[in-house]
Amino acid sequence: MGPPQAPSPITIAFACAVAVGVIRLLRMGRREPDLPPGPPTRPVVGNLLDIPLSKPHLTFTALKTYGDICSLKIGYGTVVILNSIEAVHHVLVTCNAATASRPDLYVLNYITGGYFLPFMKNDLNWRIMRKAVLETMNIKVVDQHKPVQAFESAQLMYDLLVDPKREGIESPRFHPRTISITAGVTLLVSQVLDDLVKPGSTPPVDLIPILHYVPERWAKWKTLIRTQKEHHRVFYNWLLSTVETRMEEGRGNGCLIETLLSKREELGITREMIMYLGESLLEPGEDSTKNYMHNFVRVMVNHPEEQKKAQEEIDRVVGRDRMPTADDIPHLPYVQAIVREVCRTRPQKMLRYVPRGPGANKKDTLV
Repeated sequence: MGPPQAPSPITIAFACAVAVGVIRLLRMGRREPDLPPGPPTRPVVGNLLDIPLSKPHLTFTALKTYGDICSLKIGYGTVVILNSIEAVHHVLVTCNAATASRPDLYVLNYITGGYFLPFMKNDLNWRIMRKAVLETMNIKVVDQHKPVQAFESAQLMYDLLVDPKREGIESPRFHPRTISITAGVTLLVSQVLDDLVKPGSTPPVDLIPILHYVPERWAKWKTLIRTQKEHHRVFYNWLLSTVETRMEEGRGNGCLIETLLSKREELGITREMIMYLGESLLEPGEDSTKNYMHNFVRVMVNHPEEQKKAQEEIDRVVGRDRMPTADDIPHLPYVQAIVREVCRTRPQKMLRYVPRGPGANKKDTLV
């Protein structure tokens, strides 16, 4: 037998690639030394199995044993848990320059074309859309929309009085119609985005990038988000077209979208940006207001004595000849206390997900 042949360059390259892949796979899920502490990790998945799909806030609260700031690893991704007001203020306010941007959020960006303002990266498009929001939502402008708010409130109260069974808290009409201010029409808005970003709704594609390459026939969630992208675009394009037609016919009513369309060149904003900015303004406001109203009614039903005291205060200050206005708020301390107590005892979100990415300075931040 002759001397053994040396492996070919292709074989060596393949072996090196396999070795690198194995090393990277073994490192996947490990907590880097410079991260905040947290529970022990498992190979590859990290702490993925430690996060329940139901009531994860209870699990995250229990992690305070590792400190007010702790971390979880999910694949190569990292989740930082802030378990105190001081930690939230320090990371999101004091260190805002380093945490002001957003990471890539595949599902949300796919559906909205990357134009959902709360989760956009801190880039030129974000600055343009933020300027547009300040143009339409500053303290001088919002007062112009008070008549619309008063009308919608009065309409809701009338509906509840006339037919409380049909117009109860589970009725679509009970949902706050913030779309009246945004686009000048009244209709029910679906909360699809809120459902899609909840833990467990879709796989953690941002933390485990390999899931991007799973074929759609084996990933039903891809079919879901593709369908929702089509629905979102059709709906908000129709909404924007409705406003454009109304303006062309001289029937403008001063809604936010009309303001943006009339100042497109001044703001440097595109039609696409305006379309999704309407969504950015509409969906978050609709969801939080709806949930608060539901909670308020439930609390009042279960506390009739407090409801009676609040009614007596309103009758004494406002009377029964008109609806309460914003000017009455300082003179209604008991009602204000109830409003705040509902917020305290029934918070909108037991868990608040705030995706953060490197800010403008892109430097490591010591927390």
